[in-house]
Amino acid sequence: MLTIIVLVLSGLAGGMWTYFCSTRLRQGPVRSSALSSLLVAGFFYYFPEVLSPYLTRHIPLVFLGASFIGM
Repeated sequence: MLTIIVLVLSGLAGGMWTYFCSTRLRQGPVRSSALSSLLVAGFFYYFPEVLSPYLTRHIPLVFLGASFIGM
């Protein structure tokens, strides 16, 4: 149950952060999505032991998909 909540929150964060970067920081939708997804994926690539292996694999995917919604 906790993993579902974490994935849902990462999805919400992905969409909202991309929208925020696109509108408030005026970076454009594609750059906002790419940069934020790259940061999240890079974090979990270099620090895979922070969370469980399941979340380490799935959070970047959920964040990337949600960033398309935020575009």
